[in-house]
Amino acid sequence: SSLSRLQKKYDSLLVEKEELENAYEELQQEIEEGRVGDGDKQIRALKRVINNLEDDLLKEKTKYQRILSKKNEEIRRLSEELEVLRSSERMLNTRVKSLTNELAMMRRHSPALIRNHSNRNHVRSGSSQNVTQQKSTR
Repeated sequence: SSLSRLQKKYDSLLVEKEELENAYEELQQEIEEGRVGDGDKQIRALKRVINNLEDDLLKEKTKYQRILSKKNEEIRRLSEELEVLRSSERMLNTRVKSLTNELAMMRRHSPALIRNHSNRNHVRSGSSQNVTQQKSTR
């Protein structure tokens, strides 16, 4: 009797085992199908992220190329302006040297003329002060 009871228990356990194995296989298939589905979803999501990152990178690259182009244009413009200013400075320095040489030559050749000219200017400024003083005393 104990042997028959054990045999029955054993038979029911075998049936339960088969049911569990079948359930396990079905569950495993669902999990694999779910993972594949999730994997496809993950792949699509990752592709969207990659596309978004590539788009952002392209936008940033375009933005910085535009900024770089503007900066290069500004550098070119400022370089041209600098060259014009240097040229002007050279011309002014040449003019200053020329006038300095002319003044030195005039001082050497006619010191009396320069003294008379400066005295005349001094006298003129003094006489204009006298006229102003005379008007204020009236």
